[in-house]
Amino acid sequence: MNPEIEAVATPEMRLLCAVARLEMDEVSATRLDRALSFEIDWGRLRPLAEFHGLRPLLYRHVKAADDPRVPAEAKAWMEFDAKAIAAKNLSLARTLASIASSARAAGCPVLAFKGPVTALRVYENLGAREFGDLDLLINPEDYRAARDVLQRLGFRSMLGRSAEEERALHDTHGVVEFRHRESREAVELHWRLLPRHYRAPVSPSEVFETSISLSIAGESVRALNPSLDLTHSVLHGAKHAWGALEWLCAVAIRLEGDARAPQIHQTRGAGRAVGLASELSGLLLGRNVIRDVAIDDWSRRQALQLARGLALERDGLHRHRSLSDHGFFARSAGTSFDAVRYVWHAVFGLTPNDASALTSRTTGRWFARIGRPLRLASASARRVLGRTESKMGALE
Repeated sequence: MNPEIEAVATPEMRLLCAVARLEMDEVSATRLDRALSFEIDWGRLRPLAEFHGLRPLLYRHVKAADDPRVPAEAKAWMEFDAKAIAAKNLSLARTLASIASSARAAGCPVLAFKGPVTALRVYENLGAREFGDLDLLINPEDYRAARDVLQRLGFRSMLGRSAEEERALHDTHGVVEFRHRESREAVELHWRLLPRHYRAPVSPSEVFETSISLSIAGESVRALNPSLDLTHSVLHGAKHAWGALEWLCAVAIRLEGDARAPQIHQTRGAGRAVGLASELSGLLLGRNVIRDVAIDDWSRRQALQLARGLALERDGLHRHRSLSDHGFFARSAGTSFDAVRYVWHAVFGLTPNDASALTSRTTGRWFARIGRPLRLASASARRVLGRTESKMGALE
């Protein structure tokens, strides 16, 4: 961790940053030892580690260190959580295998990304990464067929509308969530890798044409090719302002292992996102994973601001979309064209919350698009007034 960031970091965040890695070398072990020297609130650490998706890595490295400064109670809940996560992940992996097999039999190609794919590809162990759902990508025209496959397996759409309405109302973000009626396992069915706000790194046809096969729970599952998967991971992290340390950890591990990363991923639409990820990784994790990419002043300033916010536990996993946040997302998109594209869809595109309150009629959708700028301005004004009232209350 950068000394400037360490100076403001909470003890719990120092420890999480120290364990956010796959393997411990001598330098990393020294960082872990230093992090354990601070007065850690072990009760606060547990939900914070869950929030940042690092409970498996926390257990792995603390167990290996076998440090007497870690209370027995903390070691016990770390082990309990790690085993529970491994069991849940195995269940989700088996569910993914069942969906892939059923979809193949129905002639509906599905492609898995994030979740168990990242666990196996990055950590080489299903239990080493936290994930709460399955993300599946389909061709847009296959939405009804894929939806039928999920329904036969016991899943139901959280929207409860017709397939045509769901596709029309959620086209900006390109995803609908499904839940299993009994297990409550969640599946997100995507027909876009990223919302319309962002320029896709490749065409939809190329995604499937260049996909590869992975063995998950004994079943062949299609997945993004490694290059595109890494690009998507970088863009996904930037899309959420790197609100979870595990996202950064997984990207750092993969960027370190890909010597072609500077050339490949900046030409695939990742724009500033790769440089920002590398700078942020250096500040928080002590790992400057890409040395050959020029990082501009804006990216350096933003990385420093994000690192401070995370170190102070100030920023959430998913940031509120205030005007300043939209400015960050637009500028991190890369080129001026990408920024304009982001702003257009952020202002006029329907969010899942917008869409859920509408009918499928075209007039309703266009009315919502016109009214969305007013809702954005109103929401930003309420947040500003809320912060002002809080400050006034503190002064009284």
